[in-house]
Amino acid sequence: MTCSSCEARSRINLSDLGLRWLTGSAWIPGRKHGHWMRCPSCGHRTWCAVGWQE
Repeated sequence: MTCSSCEARSRINLSDLGLRWLTGSAWIPGRKHGHWMRCPSCGHRTWCAVGWQE
């Protein structure tokens, strides 16, 4: 996961990602940072990019 605000890259497990999606997130397809959720690094709600590989 990459935060558009602090630009930190964080590794989170699938259960944590699922919990973040369930607790007030949004998704806009086609954007680089298309997921509106809380960043695990800075703790702010911001647009994040979710990647499935390193």
